[in-house]
Amino acid sequence: MKPAYRARTILLVDDDEILIEVDSGDPGDSAGYQVLTAFNGREAIEIYEAWEGDIDLVMLDMIMPGMGGAETFRKLRDMDPQVSVIIVSGYSLPDAVASSSRRDARDFCRSLS
Repeated sequence: MKPAYRARTILLVDDDEILIEVDSGDPGDSAGYQVLTAFNGREAIEIYEAWEGDIDLVMLDMIMPGMGGAETFRKLRDMDPQVSVIIVSGYSLPDAVASSSRRDARDFCRSLS
């Protein structure tokens, strides 16, 4: 028997409210994706925990006040070693953050700008 269809769920984590609104858009326009939003690392951890393995992808801003992206990334990995994370940032990442993320991530991309 074929399993019931389940929309893919993305957790978008960014402290910039305008980017969250633009990136999450209208749920009806999300091409089968359900987009959850968090404005900081602590909120992201709470949401990830509450959704108990139903989040397929985390898009994580690295530079945020409070719990930054690197710490959030480590906590997500501790909760779920198989978590899929795309690291995003409008800034060049400090070397310590980049090397930590690179060491723990399956893949790491650095902006060419």
